[in-house]
Amino acid sequence: MIHSKLILKKHNSKFKLHNSGRAGQLMLTTVLILGGTMIGASLIAGFLTLRSIRQGGLAVDSAQAIFAADAGLDFMFNKCFKLSGCTDASGSGSFSICGNNGADALKNGACYIASYQMDSTKTYFVELRSVGYSNWQTKTVARTLVANFM
Repeated sequence: MIHSKLILKKHNSKFKLHNSGRAGQLMLTTVLILGGTMIGASLIAGFLTLRSIRQGGLAVDSAQAIFAADAGLDFMFNKCFKLSGCTDASGSGSFSICGNNGADALKNGACYIASYQMDSTKTYFVELRSVGYSNWQTKTVARTLVANFM
């Protein structure tokens, strides 16, 4: 029985010697191609996931900037129309809560710069503008709201 196993091994070894170069090369090439494909697919999926996470963060920053710009526009409407505080001799002016090391910023860290512009005769308003920023330090995301009067 031991002798018959040796014969089978010898018979198999002759067969392997005949096709061993091609079979090993084909197997190695197949493994490399499949491995490369899987790594590539994983990298693409990771990149797309990271991009969607970043966009989610930008949506929050964008919303903060829009609400800050809205607060600035409300401030200018109140100051110019209700309080009549827009009577600068130059016909234009601005107000900012983005300075002062963030002490004047909104509670969520957002800030705005609001401005007004009057016509050349200084009798009526041409434009009220407010630029809101999501963060008073970096000012990375900015949204602008403008009220034009014709």
